[in-house]
Amino acid sequence: MRWLTILLIFFVIFFAGINVYIKFTGETITGKPLQYVGLNITITPPLAISLISPKNGTYLVNDSIPLNYSTTGGIEKVWYSLDSGNNVTITSPIVFNASEGSHTLYVYANNSFGNTVSENVIFSVNSALFRIIHEEWKGSKKGSSTNFSVLTYEEVQNLSRIILENTDFGKILFNENINMTADENFSDNEVDLDKNINISFNRIELNPTALPNFNKPATLWIYNLVFTDITILKDGSLCPPTICTEESYSGGVLKFNVTQFGVYTTEETAVIIPPEDGGGGGGGGVTPVFKSFTLSKTEIKVSLTPGSVLTEKITIKNNLNKAITVNLNKTDGIKDFIALEGDKIELGPLESKEILIDIKVREDTIPDLYAGKIMFSAEGTKEEILVVLEVESVGALLDVEVKILKEYLGVYPGGELLAEIKLLNVGEAGNRKDITIEYIIKDMEGKELMKEGETVSLETQTSWIKRLNIPKDIEIGKHILYVRAITYEGKVASASANFEVINRGEKIIQRILIMIIILIIIISVIIIFLERSRKEDERAKKQSKPPG
Repeated sequence: MRWLTILLIFFVIFFAGINVYIKFTGETITGKPLQYVGLNITITPPLAISLISPKNGTYLVNDSIPLNYSTTGGIEKVWYSLDSGNNVTITSPIVFNASEGSHTLYVYANNSFGNTVSENVIFSVNSALFRIIHEEWKGSKKGSSTNFSVLTYEEVQNLSRIILENTDFGKILFNENINMTADENFSDNEVDLDKNINISFNRIELNPTALPNFNKPATLWIYNLVFTDITILKDGSLCPPTICTEESYSGGVLKFNVTQFGVYTTEETAVIIPPEDGGGGGGGGVTPVFKSFTLSKTEIKVSLTPGSVLTEKITIKNNLNKAITVNLNKTDGIKDFIALEGDKIELGPLESKEILIDIKVREDTIPDLYAGKIMFSAEGTKEEILVVLEVESVGALLDVEVKILKEYLGVYPGGELLAEIKLLNVGEAGNRKDITIEYIIKDMEGKELMKEGETVSLETQTSWIKRLNIPKDIEIGKHILYVRAITYEGKVASASANFEVINRGEKIIQRILIMIIILIIIISVIIIFLERSRKEDERAKKQSKPPG
């Protein structure tokens, strides 16, 4: 049976015309009757070698020319010879040097059967033909950058998927074939990538005038970004969607596509600021404003007693790729309480800096609520921190809490404001005391706009809902409800909460939106219920239907 198998193999090989090598191994045949012989047959593919590089073309450098090949057929040894020189044995692809001019390279391979095959290529070296300056894309940070040194002059005239990368900062992948020789000055026989392409922190730049042949669609990556929500800029302005298309932003890496080149940078996403009320008419809408800097806080609320000092810390961050000077100013309501390190802050490109704000309350300060703003401005951006300072008496032995009910955080002139008030006796309990409560509405500069008062009896703790009528002539904007509790000794404890006065039309719109949402929920529930009922009916019909 085994001899039939061997004959069948020979038959297939002979008639198929396959050039293979067969090796037999097995047991010795003794000639005994009915002897079974173990026979191993090894069929080896045809011996062959194929040169991948060098290629039949002109290399632009005479060092590190690649010699790459592939083989089949149980290769035992590979060697090459350049210009009929010495045979050099190799075990894997290598690079070699060659002088200027034309060359012939032979590469050989043999196997254990003593068969030898070879292949050759004719190529030339001409370093004066064309020069590619790309030292910036060769070092330890080159990443997946294209190695132009191993390419022929013929290849660089129609090169696909060129990559330039700096592993610290970013990468460019050109999505169309490029003729590297067709730059601005074709006659100088060189292209300078180092001078005309820059990948640095938060910046990818290509000079389309000097490199018009590279001004093609590409995919860009910018690494190590710190923004929360990113905006792409081209030449310092918002990049239009016809040019830039964001693909992804994750882990500080932005990937986006562009249709042309210039200078690409990024900033924090535009903050949409509504136009101020009052005049102008027509047009309407909102205006996108890019913040040149951002603050870590927008409000500071503290409660201190006369003679106290407190230091608050905030972080200011420059969002631009250039140094800026941020100017500081204080409004009148808090000028006597706030001490800053200076009236200017110098920030380098994309620098963050922590600044200290000292809040000092003099011994003779009258217990009250003091409010105002610290103003910051630079490069067309204006930011502010609201400061609310509650000055309480030493030893008041009262704790006051105030919470504006959620649906009353936005009220309209002449409307009502509802707040929950809690009062706790933190001193000696057991004796009922009469406490004077004052409800005061102030603006963001601490100016008193409305005041009401009443007396409550307190033993340990008490709470109640207070209803206040908002003045009809109150201005639209943010305000403060200040609740002051005064003991019979004249000691003051206090608390405050912010709310906003809005146009009556805005309130109506809010209610309409709430009604629409409720209606959508009701309709959705009805649809789900009806669909579920329909499916149950269909299921019941199927179960009741007699078989067959």
